[in-house]
Parts: sequence; structure tokens; C-alpha cells
Amino acid sequence: MNIKRILSIFTILAASFTTNIAKADATYDAHGNVGYDTATECDAAVQSGSAKFYQPFTHKKPLLRAGEKSVQTATLKDLGSQYAKGACDVGVGKRAGRDGVSTVLQGKFIPFSPDMPVNVYNDASGNAVRVTMGQCDNWFSTSAPRPVTLVQQHTQQPIINETVATTAEPTAPIPMATAALITPYVFGTIGMHTEHMDANGKQPGFYNRGIYNDSSRTVTGQVGAGLQFNPYVGGEVYFEGGKNKKYTSTTGTEQKVNRRVLGSRLILGTNADAKVRIFTKVGVAAVHQDDFHPQWVLGLGGSYKITDKTAIRVDYDHNIKRSPHVYYDNMGFSKSHYFGFGLQHHFK
Repeated sequence: MNIKRILSIFTILAASFTTNIAKADATYDAHGNVGYDTATECDAAVQSGSAKFYQPFTHKKPLLRAGEKSVQTATLKDLGSQYAKGACDVGVGKRAGRDGVSTVLQGKFIPFSPDMPVNVYNDASGNAVRVTMGQCDNWFSTSAPRPVTLVQQHTQQPIINETVATTAEPTAPIPMATAALITPYVFGTIGMHTEHMDANGKQPGFYNRGIYNDSSRTVTGQVGAGLQFNPYVGGEVYFEGGKNKKYTSTTGTEQKVNRRVLGSRLILGTNADAKVRIFTKVGVAAVHQDDFHPQWVLGLGGSYKITDKTAIRVDYDHNIKRSPHVYYDNMGFSKSHYFGFGLQHHFK
């Protein structure tokens, strides 16, 4: 064996050894999630942009514990400015009916994205007392995860060295603004509206136009804005409008109606999983059909997340039948249905 061949073999072995040493500070689970041996290594990875943020792989609904009265959804960065870069928290195991992280990552420092959804549990006074991972409700090492500590680039030493607790949980409320958990959003859908018109043909001020017993279907859209107050309750205001509706009487006379709606409604819903949400709607609307008239509106809807902030949205609304009073109690509208399909965008 010549000298060049020996040197080549040693070069390959040295490179392999160096690579293994370089990877020795990072541990991966079967789902590709990573953990680091020390907090400093995790912080540095986040700051350099090389960290792969943790991705939950199970789905579990929030579970209230003793002393907790409500739960809200938020993102990690909503907990305060200390989470602007996310968290590097010690991985823990299963306890009290909820999981932690994979066994190989327990005791390792795991990077969590500032945009990661979390469950925020509140006491009777509305103070946040515990935080868990949003999709799976898994535990962090304490009542709130350890924030990323900024690292000085030229020395790669933490600006502040802090001791991380891995067992005891603080009982003091987690400092955060409740208002940050209120999520504003806008939406728009387009679809079809169907409505039926009845008239006795004796509208005062008009010649006899015949009896109306006709339905009209037109392209219609809704645009609106909402606030999600917590995982279950929200509120919306909206405008609905479309092409003029046309009705034909028994004498062949055509009546055009300009229909516009301005309404507000309460939204009651829940997350079926990490991407799918279903909800019901109840509200009141001012409906313009040659004049404004109030009526109750009931509805159903759903959304499917396509990004962290944008979702596909489906709406169905039913305007409850009202007594005829348009045109001096001789004409009325009923069987009002709207079905639309569009997008919803959240600002948090």
C-alpha cells in the first residue's frame, strides 16, 4: 500500500470523525425533531437560523387542571417580547395524562418557534397560569417554556446565563397581555343567494301587476371582519350584496329588487383538529329591499387552514322568514339562503 493511499484513508477517517463530533451536540427523534445538549447550543442555533423548530405529531384537545377556569389559544410570541425568537426548553416526558416529547429528546434543549400555537390556561381571575403546546397539549418543562437567550456573535457566549428549572412549576401568573390573545381577522366569500317573493298583486300606488310567487337565485358575496375572543367565541360584522334579483308575476310583469345586507353576528365554534374549524352563527341584519328591515340570521360555517394565518372558508346563512311589510304589507320575502366559498385571513 503506497503512502498516498494511506494518507487518503486517514483523510476520510478524519473527516468522518470530525463530522460525527460536529453532530454530537444534536439529537434527532424519529419525526425529525432536534434537541441540543446545552441551552447555549440551542440558543445559538436559533439565532443563526440553523435550528429546526419542533413540530408536534399528535393531536389532543386542551384539558383543564385544578385551579384553571378557561383556556385560550395564542402563539408563543403572544406571551411577551421575551419570546420574540421563540424558546429553547428542556424536553420532558409524560405526566398527568399528557405527553412531553420523544424519549430521545427528554433532557435535551429543544427549539420552539415564536409562531408555534400554544394553549394558555387561566385562573378564575383571568391570569395565565400554564402554557402547553397547542396541537397536542404536551407539557413544557415548567408552566411556561424557557425563552431563547440572545447570543453574542463574536464570542458565542450567552448575554445572560440563566438556570433552567426542569421539575418545579411556578405558581405565579405568567406575565402576558390578555388582549394579545384576541385575534382579529377579515374574510370574503362569493356564492349564491336564493330568495322567494310573494305578493297579492294589490300594491298601493301601483297598477295591478299580478300575483307574485317566484324565486330568484343570484351571484352574491360577503365581506367582513371579526374578532376571535377565545377558542370558542368570536364576533363578526359583514356586508352582503350581489346582482339585482328579478321576479316575474302571473301577468308576466318583471320586478327588480336591489338586495343589500349589513349585519353582525356571534360566532360559536371549535377546532376539529389543527387545521379544521367548525362554527355556528346567530345574529341580526338590516336587509335592504327598497327599504331597510331588520331580521334574524342563523348560519353554519367551517374553515381549513392552508397557512398559519390564512384559511379556506365556507359559509351558509339563513335569514328567518319575516312577515310581509314591503310595499305596504302586500309583498314579502322568505326562504332566504346564502351559500359562499372564500378565504379568511388572521392578523396573528
